[in-house]
Amino acid sequence: METAFNDTVRSLRHQLGMTQEEFAHALGLTVGTINRWENGRFHPSKLARATILDFAHRRGISFAAGDNSVQADRVDHHVDHHQDVA
Repeated sequence: METAFNDTVRSLRHQLGMTQEEFAHALGLTVGTINRWENGRFHPSKLARATILDFAHRRGISFAAGDNSVQADRVDHHVDHHQDVA
């Protein structure tokens, strides 16, 4: 797993204007998990990465195929930061 995805998690969270606590709650995770991912101590599993990418996609944030960086083209619409992932 590349460390770049850890930067993607942080970048996505910032782009959504969410705290680590809000982001963790939205994904059904702990704040500690998000913190460890962002700091590169642990890496998200394939399932967690897919959940994060789906979460971003449903909020109008895209990722280039095979790229871990968040694209700047965010769809302008109201985002309810407290929506469940499922």
